[in-house]
Amino acid sequence: VLADLGSVRQVEDLFAIEIPIGHVMAWVNAVNQARLAIAATHDFQEEDMGGELPIPPKTARDLALLEMEFFGHVQEFLVAYLMQSSG
Repeated sequence: VLADLGSVRQVEDLFAIEIPIGHVMAWVNAVNQARLAIAATHDFQEEDMGGELPIPPKTARDLALLEMEFFGHVQEFLVAYLMQSSG
């Protein structure tokens, strides 16, 4: 995962990263670990999830909740890609 982060490049006003198919499971695991660490650090409970997102974030906890949501979407995308590739 760390090596893949070295492939980040800017394309106009966006950033892109290429993740080899053989690395996708490592990314899924790393993103999941990041989400678990954020949840533990900020003591998120089930009732904190799935509600309205704090936009713009006003506290570090708000930002952490947004990060968890973002990483959750990345994880969903990676899993969907794996399922599509294997089917």
